[in-house]
Amino acid sequence: MANTIKLKRGTSTPTTSNIVDGEVAIDKTAQKLYLNDGGTVKEIGGGGGVTSDADNNTVGGTNAGDSITNGTSNTFFGFDAGTGVTSGNRNTAFGKSALASTSATSTFDTTCFGDQAGIQVTGGMNTLIGGKAGQRLTSGQANTIVGVMADGTGSYNVCVGQQAGQYSTGSQSIAIGGFCGQDFTGSSNNFIGYQAAKDATSATENVCIGRGSAKDLTTGSKNVIIGQDSANSGTNDLTTGSNNIILGHDAAASSATVSNEVTIGDANITKFRVPGLNFIIKDSTATQGYVLTVDSNGEAGFAEAAGGGATGGGSDDIFYENGQTVTSNYTITNGKNAMSAGPIAIASGVTVTIGASETWTVV
Repeated sequence: MANTIKLKRGTSTPTTSNIVDGEVAIDKTAQKLYLNDGGTVKEIGGGGGVTSDADNNTVGGTNAGDSITNGTSNTFFGFDAGTGVTSGNRNTAFGKSALASTSATSTFDTTCFGDQAGIQVTGGMNTLIGGKAGQRLTSGQANTIVGVMADGTGSYNVCVGQQAGQYSTGSQSIAIGGFCGQDFTGSSNNFIGYQAAKDATSATENVCIGRGSAKDLTTGSKNVIIGQDSANSGTNDLTTGSNNIILGHDAAASSATVSNEVTIGDANITKFRVPGLNFIIKDSTATQGYVLTVDSNGEAGFAEAAGGGATGGGSDDIFYENGQTVTSNYTITNGKNAMSAGPIAIASGVTVTIGASETWTVV
């Protein structure tokens, strides 16, 4: 013959006076099952699943939200999630030890998703997403930190990517990309790209965009560095220079500490052009005594000045040299005289025009 087991039962939620530690009871009216767990009566099993309290707090998991007193509109799920919040409002924590600091009593408007995300956070208005995201952040406010171990202790930062801003303490900065801006302590920086400005420390007000751009920059400020490995090509990688503009893949500064310099392109660039102005500078070398001139293709470059100054051996300025054959039509400028060292030949079909008031002397 089968045995019948009857549980304690009633028409309301049981209390510790109804059931002792380890006993189970049924509320027949609410159709819910309760257990006295070490002096605390807890609902177990069925019903409608997770419910919220009168202050719109919803919790699930061991110690999750277990310190809430008068906080409202909080949602905590996971072991120790939000365990330190007492009077804080509008917080969301999902994951083991997310928003778990015992000092986070009045934290507000903070969202932590991931294992240990925001584990030490006490400041408000932070959004931390990813395993151990924002694990060093304490009193900093209004940060958006997304990525495994992405971090920082300042305020008003956006750090997105694996370990982006991981050891940073600066504020009002952006670091987007894996290992981007890991160490910055300065403020008002914008770093975008894998390992961009990875080693920046007290650098401030810099814009570095591109994979590895300004990777070795430490204390420089007000630089604009754009392009993959720009200022990080292995040649004169910028460290402490300031107020530079460096643009282009592998574009390199003239030295690692230079300031107030503009560099466009790497050593492979041989022409500079502005299409709207129909202006092109070709590859040439600026040399003493050379001038900027334009060739038959309309491209500017440095060349020896026609009719240049005296020259000679060493530092001598003795000799003036000119050609021996006129190969193109030429007109002596009105109101001017001309002189050449002869003999001079004029090529067939070529005309030299000398006005009535001008002279050409061949000596």
